[in-house]
Amino acid sequence: MKKFMATVFTLALLFNCVASAMAAPANNVVFYLNMNKYVVDNSQYTMDAAPFIEKGRIFVPIRYLAYACGVVEQDVQWHHVFETVTLKRKDTTLQLQVGINQAIKNDLVEELDISPIMKGDRTYLPARWIAESLGYQVQWNEKSKTMVISQNS
Repeated sequence: MKKFMATVFTLALLFNCVASAMAAPANNVVFYLNMNKYVVDNSQYTMDAAPFIEKGRIFVPIRYLAYACGVVEQDVQWHHVFETVTLKRKDTTLQLQVGINQAIKNDLVEELDISPIMKGDRTYLPARWIAESLGYQVQWNEKSKTMVISQNS
């Protein structure tokens, strides 16, 4: 019985550490163009969809981009009827709608140069606007075809 309780306690502690790590904002995230992998602080993860470029902008699936920028699962809301997404992190709330070149950031409307899009059964967001709105810097590496998102100092 003691071994069982020790195992349960250890698993609970491990789960708590993993959950905390997933919710913590990353310091450095790398997304690979047209590949379903990304790296968060030197740990590689797999996505069910890959980032791509359209009209000169990089698009990343909602959840992976949000999680990479420190948005926790319960703060990513998708409304399928209106095709809107709401992301919340700290004191920032972002609302975007598929096909609309405007976004709401903390109750203020901002113009976007490109709107979120649907591709297959996934919604993709313009990566730079999202990341920068959540306090990150974005850099594109043409040679390696990677987008690096870094937390602002």
